[in-house]
Amino acid sequence: MAFTASSTVGEVLAVKPGAISIVENFIGRRISQSELEFAQGMTLKNVAEFVGMNQEKMEELIKELNT
Repeated sequence: MAFTASSTVGEVLAVKPGAISIVENFIGRRISQSELEFAQGMTLKNVAEFVGMNQEKMEELIKELNT
């Protein structure tokens, strides 16, 4: 499965459980369990906007998640 900006956090974690570490590296901080639970239904695009990530950085994140 290739991840896109429309993929949800829940979908990504179901396929790639280690993805949380990749996301934490991109946002520069640890993600709490409550934040993770809150974000399960959010798309990667929504999460990127929520944390102030620009389009280029979001695309880099998606590329990394797909490797």
